[in-house]
Amino acid sequence: MKDIKNSILILESWLYDKGFDIEYETDAADALYRDGKVVIINSRKHAEKRLYVLLHECGHVLINSAKDRVYALSRETETVMGKRVSRKRRVAVITEELEAWKRGEKLARRLGIEINEEKFDKIKADAIISYVEWARD
Repeated sequence: MKDIKNSILILESWLYDKGFDIEYETDAADALYRDGKVVIINSRKHAEKRLYVLLHECGHVLINSAKDRVYALSRETETVMGKRVSRKRRVAVITEELEAWKRGEKLARRLGIEINEEKFDKIKADAIISYVEWARD
């Protein structure tokens, strides 16, 4: 457990260096708010799951400066997530979500954060499936 707490502290410091604040809120949806430069993490999650979700949100921070048109389209879609959006926007969101998990995992390696690959992959799969279900509906 100590390693997980230390890993979370490393990520919090990394985010602060990038100009982002982190808020832990009860029953909140995990999210990155680019405009407000804040990451929200559900405080009810187990510490290890919070770590992996935080890595994912850090992946979004890394993507944030990307000039790739797909990620720009995904960012534009954030403002209409509760509404019906085009297929290309839904695909853009899924593309970014996949990339954020990938970049978060690479960041963990770069910062020396150990992850349990089996648990990480399960949390990632559950999250991706929820976006696929959103895109399908």
